[in-house]
Amino acid sequence: MLCIGDSITFGFNVDQDDAYPRQLERLLRERHPGRSIEVVNAGVSGWSWLQGLRFFEVHGGALHPNVVVAAHGTNDRFLPAKNTDAERLGHVDRAVVRRLLRLEAALLRTNTYRFVEQIIPARLRDIRVSAGCRRQMREADMCHR
Repeated sequence: MLCIGDSITFGFNVDQDDAYPRQLERLLRERHPGRSIEVVNAGVSGWSWLQGLRFFEVHGGALHPNVVVAAHGTNDRFLPAKNTDAERLGHVDRAVVRRLLRLEAALLRTNTYRFVEQIIPARLRDIRVSAGCRRQMREADMCHR
């Protein structure tokens, strides 16, 4: 199972074990003990539905999920009217968007980028980052398990 979404899916500000994809995996394993169940957390803080769709188009097939759970909307509601991702990116060539997503995915794998993402917003907004979130960022490649 692949869970794509924004910071709620990612589990921002909670221990990774408390993020809903991990809870879902535990629940499914408890109810179906004889089955092999894996839930991949591909949530990214700040992403909108269009960014999640682009991620799935580029990377989702490689994961071969049987089920995809898409949970977006929180970030879309804060965008001004008539200024959605679809409208902002409508004029951008799909190939350019794919290259940008690959670049961002590569950056997410670097320790420097994770450090900057974790430290700067915390200082500017006084956001609490839990120990589980720090562990997740250290251990994660592109998707968080």
